[in-house]
Amino acid sequence: MALLTAKVTWLRWLLADFGVFITTPTLVLSDSTGAISVARAQVQAQVVALQYVPSDLQFADFFTKAQTRAQHDFLLSKLSVVDPP
Repeated sequence: MALLTAKVTWLRWLLADFGVFITTPTLVLSDSTGAISVARAQVQAQVVALQYVPSDLQFADFFTKAQTRAQHDFLLSKLSVVDPP
């Protein structure tokens, strides 16, 4: 989470240098309540907005973790992926 908020901060500064000013916080989804509590300084500075998402709804897990068949099918449906006919 710390690395991500540092990269978001850097990208926002880079965009500002190019004249693109972001006025709203960047939304970051996390399933770690501990990581969310650590990143509060960036939330207060309105660099990021953190939102808790339970592990079973983390779409990135589809690509990085083993899934049960039911979880696999659920994530496929959320990603709008269907089997070819």
